[in-house]
Amino acid sequence: MIHRGLRRILLPADFRRKHGAAMGEVFHDALEAETSRAARVRRWVREGIDLWRTGRMLRRERRRHGAAFVARGSTPRAARGTRDGTREGGMGGWTTVWDDVRYAVRTLRRRPGFTAFAVLTIALGIGATTAIYSTVEGVLLRPVPYHGADRLVSLMRPIGTSGSMRTPDAAQAEVWAGWTDVFEDLETMSIRSMTWTGTGEPSQVDVGLVGPGFHEFARRTPRLGRGFVEGDAEAGTPVALISHETWHARFGADPEVLGRTVDLDGESRTVIGVMPPDTPILGFFARPVDFWIPMKPGDGEALPIGRLREGVTLDAVQARLDAPIELPDGEEATGRAMSVVEQFGLRIRDQLTILMAAVVALLLIACLNVSNLLLAREQSRRGETAIRSALGAGRMRIARQLLFEGLAIGVGGGALGVLFARLGLDTILSFRPESLTALGGVGLDGPVIAMGGVVTLAAAVLFSLLPMWTSARSNGTDSLRSGAAAGRGAPAGSRARWALVSGEIALSFTLVVGSMRVLQSLVGLQADETGFDDDRVLVADVVLPRWRYPEAELRAQAFDEIGRMISALPGVEHVALAVGAPPEVGVHFGEVMVEGEAPLEGTRMFFGPSVTPDYFRTLGQRVRGRTFEPDDAASDENPIILAESTARDLFGDVDPLGRRLRIGGEGAPFSTVVGIADDALVTGYSTDEERWFMYAPAAGVRGVGGAILIRAADGVEPGSLVPALRRELRSFEPDLLIERTTPMRARLAGTLDRERFTVSLLTTFAALALVLAGIGLYGVVAQVVGTRTREIGIRMALGADRSTIGRMVLRYGAAATVIGILGGSALAWAGTRVLASEMFGLDRPNAAAWAGAAVMLAGISLLATWLPARRAVRVDPVTAMRAD
Repeated sequence: MIHRGLRRILLPADFRRKHGAAMGEVFHDALEAETSRAARVRRWVREGIDLWRTGRMLRRERRRHGAAFVARGSTPRAARGTRDGTREGGMGGWTTVWDDVRYAVRTLRRRPGFTAFAVLTIALGIGATTAIYSTVEGVLLRPVPYHGADRLVSLMRPIGTSGSMRTPDAAQAEVWAGWTDVFEDLETMSIRSMTWTGTGEPSQVDVGLVGPGFHEFARRTPRLGRGFVEGDAEAGTPVALISHETWHARFGADPEVLGRTVDLDGESRTVIGVMPPDTPILGFFARPVDFWIPMKPGDGEALPIGRLREGVTLDAVQARLDAPIELPDGEEATGRAMSVVEQFGLRIRDQLTILMAAVVALLLIACLNVSNLLLAREQSRRGETAIRSALGAGRMRIARQLLFEGLAIGVGGGALGVLFARLGLDTILSFRPESLTALGGVGLDGPVIAMGGVVTLAAAVLFSLLPMWTSARSNGTDSLRSGAAAGRGAPAGSRARWALVSGEIALSFTLVVGSMRVLQSLVGLQADETGFDDDRVLVADVVLPRWRYPEAELRAQAFDEIGRMISALPGVEHVALAVGAPPEVGVHFGEVMVEGEAPLEGTRMFFGPSVTPDYFRTLGQRVRGRTFEPDDAASDENPIILAESTARDLFGDVDPLGRRLRIGGEGAPFSTVVGIADDALVTGYSTDEERWFMYAPAAGVRGVGGAILIRAADGVEPGSLVPALRRELRSFEPDLLIERTTPMRARLAGTLDRERFTVSLLTTFAALALVLAGIGLYGVVAQVVGTRTREIGIRMALGADRSTIGRMVLRYGAAATVIGILGGSALAWAGTRVLASEMFGLDRPNAAAWAGAAVMLAGISLLATWLPARRAVRVDPVTAMRAD
């Protein structure tokens, strides 16, 4: 009655009729919550002053803007409306939008702890997403900085029915170059490893061989100097272009580099220009090179690269290439076209796809976490929202206010996320294995940052949707009637928060299972038996200077002398030479026929090195039968040694020793099987292909390059032999290129570089997901404990002990964790099926991964729930019952 009388005296009639009853209910709810007479008196005094100030403000604004303002209870600016006639109950005009933006910023500034945590959370997700997207964009979406890159195709020749490809013959490429209705233009390119001497220690460099039309074809003219022109290949003074990266790294970006000479494979070439940055050579796999030289006839195999005319599809080109072309030797050959863009990231596409899926899951977890925070904040502000609604703010206006708060958090998180992305990308590139050359040119450029901005806005809208929806569904009058305490614990909002945290746990469980499955596969692969004793084996890859050893006989003599010199070194037990040491071995193609039987269908591949007689003894690989002898290479017997599984496939249960087989078509010589070697990881760990393996004698087939395999004596560390080895090799031939000296175990482990790289990033994402899920669960349980403080006090007053209260709180987290793990199990099952199809070794048993992920999440959940439970059991019943 008293409050009604004050309203009648102090408030305008139209405003009082619309909002008076609700204001009275709010006041009486607040009055009942006061626990002392003095507090009730203070509440009456403050209420009277507020009613007087409100009435005075409303009457003043009536005089300024008319009676409509007071009836609506709006702000003066909104009462004036906008040019399109919208009012406060709608979305408003630009003026009210700007007001809402400023209000959102002020609101977030008043809660710096909340704002900082929300911004940091979303920044982690956006930073990780942007960093991984930059690699996807640079490797898969925009990998070739050539004109019309999406229409570039490499033209290859299939090797029988093996599925492998080789460079086509020159006559075949010449025919394709005449297809002007298909190709806009066509250029041939090649890449070759050369030895760069004259600058101290000889080094191996990648050199691109191109014709004078390359610059127009690629639209890549030199940044400094000139490009190749007709006649450069036949000119008396050989010329070369330097890549932009080599110019910076080896020449200090010296502009006076033009006119200097570089010695490549013993030939001095004059530098005539510097290529622009990020210019790869296009071959079977596009990759950067250090130098460019003009191609001349007789330079060996070259790969044609064609640019399709507009409207010509890859399928249409393939249909033309399927028609055989008759070559000058009478053989018919077909062709195969493959998109250059698709080839560029072929070796890392699977890893990037997996990482992109993982980082999207991490971003979703971050969005769920921030959405949970905003939802909790929206519930705690139900009283404020109800009063704004009572004063005339429409649901769309309130929803827009929440959206602007989410956008403000998103913008802050996006800005910080760019910094995180920069740091994350630098870390990724610093830890990437050397085999992932495709990652070398990625970076945060304009398109990547723009995509980060799009992701930021999408994430902000995503994590703002649920708070906006729950706010729109809430009844303002009910919120006012139920008081502030009820507003904090609205059942619908609480259910939504539990659903969000369960979703976080489900996604986290999926990420943890995925990372543990990949880690489990990696450990399992490394535990595989190699088939030989690699404990004390050192491998040195060397290249003789081609210009000093042009004949095969000279090279054979040089390698024999090198072998004798190294054998005499202290600590060396055995020495062998191989053309292709594991896991980088050669491949033999051809039709296969066992003597006395019908030829096998299709073209087959045999993997394996060509080796000297001491190869198997040096590696400790067992051979049944005999190993090679020094004169085997010149023998008409053509001896070979087969791997045990290969012999079983070819000969079944029949003893293969002494049997003969032919690898190649009619006219190819037969080879005699003289030994059966234990199966070994000749091609490394990371493959599940069924392969055939064969060893051949190396003498007579050596090129300028080979591998020296050294077994150290007992008690000698292989790495300790490197200084003496390099000293002996350098004394024998100063220009000998020593590419690398690596223990055999490290060479084999290098075949898992991509898997190891993927594991490290997946593990990082999984750890972040666990932290975010734990924080989200802690926040929900802490809020539940806070809103049920009075109930907890009553329970304890009625005799409930601390353990009962603790178990009650722990059950909250346990229920969310169980639901999350069950939901995550379905996601993890689907995810591991995809992983198994993309990565080798994931078909192994995975019960430990699932159990380990469940234990991890249970531990995180227990910790996140225990902290609020610990606070709950310390509640004083009397204080708790007074709190609300």
